[in-house]
Amino acid sequence: DNEKAIAKWFRKQGPIAADCDAGFVYKREELQNELNRFISENKISILEGKGGSGKSVLVRQIAYDLLKKDENAQIYHYSFKEDLEINDFFELQETLKCLQGIIIIEDIHLASANMQSVIGGLGRVNNRIILTTRPSFKEQMVSHRSDILGRLPSFNINGDEDSETDNYEADTENLIDYYTSSKASSPNCLTEDVKSKILNLSENNFWLLSYALKGCNGKN
Repeated sequence: DNEKAIAKWFRKQGPIAADCDAGFVYKREELQNELNRFISENKISILEGKGGSGKSVLVRQIAYDLLKKDENAQIYHYSFKEDLEINDFFELQETLKCLQGIIIIEDIHLASANMQSVIGGLGRVNNRIILTTRPSFKEQMVSHRSDILGRLPSFNINGDEDSETDNYEADTENLIDYYTSSKASSPNCLTEDVKSKILNLSENNFWLLSYALKGCNGKN
């Protein structure tokens, strides 16, 4: 509808095309290039990361860029934030067998057991499938004899423990500067002192960062 087409900063369910068109999405170039290479090398890929680490933004930016290059590109999107019945998973499996192009399925940790069956029953894959998840899906798979999801190539958005904080802080500082330079923020709102407090309060979580920026700016 028209309301959804209005560009917004920090959309709760992840960015849409209108947000990208308006320049309201900070692009993490280096990380996105690494992920693009990873996806091109694997038919089915898992993008793994903690809540608020930017998984949805990354995969949707990839989809947006592909459509900008080729408006006829076939890209499909599913999210498990919506409640699904068991028959929905059978239907999803049959759909995945037929589709050509790139298929993005977000939040598989919310239905990891069912997705285990869906992926296991695909047979030969004729498209590229990108699955996003939190690390908790591995714990959920421990009780399964055939851990199909656990054997899939996985790209961890957080990197290793030694680099995670440094990478996050650099991305956070760049995002704050990007937000400020876009004139989305009120004049003189984000002083160096405020930026430092926001960095500490966000605790390696882009959701918390978005709330802090909107709160600082007095926006809902």
